[in-house]
Amino acid sequence: MIGRRLMKALMNDKHSIHVLSRHAGTNLPPGVRISVWDPPKGEPPADSLREADAIIHLAGEPVAQRWTAHAKEHIRDSRVAGTRNLVQALAKLAQRPPMLVCASAVGYYGSRGDETLSESSAPGSGYLAEVCQAWEKEAQAAESLGMRVVQVRTGLVLDARGGALQRMLPPFRMGVGGKLGDGRQWMPWIHVQDLVSRPSCPCRASRCICCSAKCPGSSWPASGCCPKPRRPRDSASSSRSCLRPWRTR
Repeated sequence: MIGRRLMKALMNDKHSIHVLSRHAGTNLPPGVRISVWDPPKGEPPADSLREADAIIHLAGEPVAQRWTAHAKEHIRDSRVAGTRNLVQALAKLAQRPPMLVCASAVGYYGSRGDETLSESSAPGSGYLAEVCQAWEKEAQAAESLGMRVVQVRTGLVLDARGGALQRMLPPFRMGVGGKLGDGRQWMPWIHVQDLVSRPSCPCRASRCICCSAKCPGSSWPASGCCPKPRRPRDSASSSRSCLRPWRTR
């Protein structure tokens, strides 16, 4: 979902795009090149990285699934080993791209209750926090290659046509939707279009991937979240009001 929106935004800005995908048969617009790469299994083809102005790395096994031991291994390896393989391939290039934008997540901070968090906050603890820290460490290794690295820590990415909302809304449409847990936990979120491209966002305060790749400056973590997080109890109340099914008597 994010990758396709990003590709559309970059094409609208007249950029040339080379997609890395696990599937050679991926349906892409005319003019978009594609190379096959399975991130945790090895390095991407060197030809796919040469002459690039920026590398945008979004690959990662979906977190929204049952966390079996096997799934947790894949969630970690797809991010940590995949990013390591990418940076190792970049290290072998005679001329490297100046920029690496790597996805991360707000899971970096762990569960912190009502504590106000920012990009400068210390990492948290727990499985997701440990995965995110290891993930970011692998991306930061590209700094030693002379590349600028931006890690975009995203929250829940929302889009009416897919992603989390595709699973969250059907119960509300049937009139049985409700809050998750006690509903008091904070839920950082962002709309997919805001994450991909926000023309008005300022440098170094950017929440969007396109601006992270374009803005000059040093490496930093960026917040891929809306400034106003929500609690599930509030989101559930809004969803019930908007999606209450019609009733007949």
